[in-house]
Amino acid sequence: MSYIKKDCSLVEISDAVNETASGNKFFCGKILETINKANLNPDDIDAGVLTCDPLVMTDRENEIIVLISEGYTNDQIADQLFLSKHTVNTHRKNILYKLGVKNTAGIVMYAVKTQLISPNKFLFAAN
Repeated sequence: MSYIKKDCSLVEISDAVNETASGNKFFCGKILETINKANLNPDDIDAGVLTCDPLVMTDRENEIIVLISEGYTNDQIADQLFLSKHTVNTHRKNILYKLGVKNTAGIVMYAVKTQLISPNKFLFAAN
């Protein structure tokens, strides 16, 4: 449940071991800085899915991320993409897992930060 980089100080490594042994999550300063820059809450992150591997989304997952971020429901996404509701739900679960987030807000934050969508689209949309 804890993550440290290999170039962390001995103090951080010791703190990580102690915190993890106590049943707590621990992120080294460098990882925590990255988490904070992404405006994520460390408590909302499933530490089991954090890796140093690059985050790779399929084209279909990116398509679904955009539609989720635009406010479409799973049913509406299924209809629009000619998929079953079950398939869309499976994609959503995979997206949540890959991103290490627990809810739609995390998906939307990812979409904005990676510029899959622009928040301006919604701010300046004609009513």
